[in-house]
Amino acid sequence: MTRSTDVPHAVINQAAGRRSATTRARWSTCCAVRRGFHARAGHARIEGTRKDAGRTLEPGFQNEYLLATRDGVTVATTPDPICVLDSETGDPVTTEGLRYGLRVSVFAARCDPRWTTPAGLALAGPRCFGDEVDYLPCGSSVS
Repeated sequence: MTRSTDVPHAVINQAAGRRSATTRARWSTCCAVRRGFHARAGHARIEGTRKDAGRTLEPGFQNEYLLATRDGVTVATTPDPICVLDSETGDPVTTEGLRYGLRVSVFAARCDPRWTTPAGLALAGPRCFGDEVDYLPCGSSVS
């Protein structure tokens, strides 16, 4: 196997093996990343390749990734971390580093359970950042 397939999968598998982290959703290498709004807030449009060809993932961000929709359906929300990795190197891709043509792998991990309490969601849930959706726990079934 090449490094481009090993590194992102190794990171995702490591996250899945931890007690406080599990994979929620994983997308194949994607391309056609476009930024919106200004440098610190906006959304990206990521078009799937391989098994995800024809699908679209849109992560929204405000300095960090807060919400992800796949084909218009919410698949991941804060406070669960939404992680974007460079598919070639496995390096993390920050919101500032997201750019057109970058191939990425995206997954979400389970947050510490304290963040999912009513008090935790009041501080870091999706509504706290202006998203009109409820928290979607990592590992919830989505179509």
